[in-house]
Amino acid sequence: MALELNDDDKVSLDGLIRTVMTVRETDPEMPAQTLYALLEIVKNPGITMIELQNKLNMSSAGTSRVVSRLSQIEKPNVPGLDFVLRSENLMDRRNKIVQPTPKGLAFVRKLLRKL
Repeated sequence: MALELNDDDKVSLDGLIRTVMTVRETDPEMPAQTLYALLEIVKNPGITMIELQNKLNMSSAGTSRVVSRLSQIEKPNVPGLDFVLRSENLMDRRNKIVQPTPKGLAFVRKLLRKL
């Protein structure tokens, strides 16, 4: 038995494909969890690292790596995507806050236009 998509599903699928291609143009090896983190940060600007870790269901170290990849500098001598900014949380200095940069916000807007 062959399963087929209806026309609305095909249009939605075309939008998803355009979105994936746009992500790949920016970073051909971007893992889904990195994109998911960016979307959560744009949706919740000022989210704390602990809140993001809970949303992503990742370890603290894993969340840190993802945010570093999205930041201006991933690690020494390795540039990041400059999509987010991590800064001090004045209420709890052990827990950083993360917010999108204008570049990160523009990228997500570009993705939304592809849908």
